[in-house]
Amino acid sequence: MINLFLLLLSNVFLLSLFILIWNKFDFLKRDHKTLVGKQQIHREYTPRIGGLAIFFILIILSFVEDFLEVTTAFNKVFLASMVPLVIVSVKEDLLLNTKPIQRLIGIFASSAIIIFYLVPQLPIIDLPFLSLIINISPVNFIFFILALSLLINGMNLIDGSNGLSAFTSLATIVALGIIAHLYNDNVTANSCV
Repeated sequence: MINLFLLLLSNVFLLSLFILIWNKFDFLKRDHKTLVGKQQIHREYTPRIGGLAIFFILIILSFVEDFLEVTTAFNKVFLASMVPLVIVSVKEDLLLNTKPIQRLIGIFASSAIIIFYLVPQLPIIDLPFLSLIINISPVNFIFFILALSLLINGMNLIDGSNGLSAFTSLATIVALGIIAHLYNDNVTANSCV
């Protein structure tokens, strides 16, 4: 438990450090008036680096986890599965010229990697009529890729409209962690921490 607390503290420290360094050496500072959007919530220039900061912190924490001996194969594969989405997201955040189809390809690729490597057996959907089609092996794989991709897009929509996806994600992770703990799913519970 102490190791997990140290991970949390190091995460907060690293995120704060990343933000301070970026603000000091922001080489992409743009004229805020050129970045005006209909749903913009910031009144001053705000760098679009949240996802990049989180990804770098997860990489650093994977090394810290190895040192503290609390790492799991799940965390390593999860980190690797983020690479296609991070590449597309960084391109979008830095160059502001990513096409929607490129974003979808990145989301689908990350979702496919997660489902293929991290889900040993896909759940069985027990719905009248749909279960005959959706439980066929390639169909259920595609269905869960689409479902995870919709979840990712939904979180992106929440973040883009009001910037509150961090709290929504936190609430979801806490609820998932509690349910996993109640059902003795230690891998999921530890990943939520």
